[in-house]
Amino acid sequence: MHLFLTVDVGTSFVKTAIFDEDCNLVYLKIMEYKLLTPKINYVEVDPAEYYNALKSTLAEFETNSKYRLQDIKSVAVCSQAETFIVLDKDGNVLRDAIVWLDNRAMEESKTLEEKFGRENTFKITGQQEIIPTWTACKLLWMKKNEPHIYSKIDRILFVEDYMIYRLTGRAVTDYTILPSSLLYDIVKKEWWQDMLDFLEITEKQLPEVMPSGKVIGKISEKAQNELGLSKDVAVVTGAMDHMAGFIGSGNIREGIVTETTGTALAICATTEKPVFDPLMKIPAYIHTLNDKYTLMPWAPTSGVVLKWFRDNFFDSDNGKISFPALDKMSEAVPAGSDGLVVLPFLAGSGSPESDPNAKGVFFGVALSHTRAHFTRAIMESIAYLIRSNIEALENMGITVNEVISLGGGSKSDLWCQIKADVLGKKIIKPGFDEISSLGLAIMSGLATGKFSSLEDSVKRFVKVKKVFIPGKENKKTYDLLYNKYINIYLKLKEEF
Repeated sequence: MHLFLTVDVGTSFVKTAIFDEDCNLVYLKIMEYKLLTPKINYVEVDPAEYYNALKSTLAEFETNSKYRLQDIKSVAVCSQAETFIVLDKDGNVLRDAIVWLDNRAMEESKTLEEKFGRENTFKITGQQEIIPTWTACKLLWMKKNEPHIYSKIDRILFVEDYMIYRLTGRAVTDYTILPSSLLYDIVKKEWWQDMLDFLEITEKQLPEVMPSGKVIGKISEKAQNELGLSKDVAVVTGAMDHMAGFIGSGNIREGIVTETTGTALAICATTEKPVFDPLMKIPAYIHTLNDKYTLMPWAPTSGVVLKWFRDNFFDSDNGKISFPALDKMSEAVPAGSDGLVVLPFLAGSGSPESDPNAKGVFFGVALSHTRAHFTRAIMESIAYLIRSNIEALENMGITVNEVISLGGGSKSDLWCQIKADVLGKKIIKPGFDEISSLGLAIMSGLATGKFSSLEDSVKRFVKVKKVFIPGKENKKTYDLLYNKYINIYLKLKEEF
């Protein structure tokens, strides 16, 4: 028996999945952990939470599964980007991890923009904005505000790297994690020395860089004892979570775009070479297939807007109303929500209009509008947001033939159909929900020689559940309201 262990470390959870040698899911456990918010704009987490969640899950697997831990032959990790952990020379964690959501480094982001310039930074890192989210900004904050810690840093690790370090004792990262750190040159594929010099850090403090889906080595004896795994387990480089989803969804060639409607929105397009948006609205990343690149427009809020509305404006005797119930309610509302238009910028906007000052707007509210109208209008607003980014990609010469829908939003057939109607493109719903985990399992199989080729593996393991065809009857309504959505933002931009 050959089992693949995959670990997806999200912003507030660790998702551990185990697949058999035919990539069937045999075990799944999601463990949430607590984010620490000691001050306004501060978001941190104890790094031990990541590893302890994996440890607890494997102990439960051994107790409750018909499979054995000794059947696990490989492990791969994907994670959020930007969040980082610092270690001293003895491998001890020096402070809690600073999470990507943390916005403490506002002044430092301005300092880096003045020092390096937006255009120059964009051409090197692929990031069109210098914002507090990026790792370099927070390292500069630490250098200024926590010099007693900064002076002791021996290793700077991202979340995936930290898990690899706990599994192997080696400091290793992969290409896909690095672009939004502002520490890495995505064209030359080397650390950006000018940035390192300014931050007064060296390459020795940073992890070794490897492609995704490569064997790092065997699990360490220490990790074997802690996790109950075999000494023969191979540890494989993973990817940023969205990039792992490329493999798990079959987004491995030009013409395919994935959109992930989760808490945030991420739209990913495969390109054969680095493509830099002349308008500097769309960021560029390195693909999981390391000879390819990715354009990845994103927004900080998408599915979370619907959750916010549900949690604050619905009551139920049995707790919060379910999302399927919201779907059923909204199906009775006509396309266009009787003129109700939403700007879903509850935490600012990302691409294609990077505007941290943008706010949410409900426009055109009338006495006839119900909660069902608001619910459907929120769904439509995310479709408008996706369309604006797809149009930005197409204006750069990127072909978009079909869109694969991922994340929690893809579970809603109504939402998928709205997206198809608004975009005028086929929306494909995969046959498996845990796309990033599946991508990791496929990468592990390729890395360890269990699978022969990527193309064959995608054909064999990546299934389609449903295809949504755009309806002509709603096109005129959605074209009109999409234009209104764009104009409302433009007219309110100065007010924000």
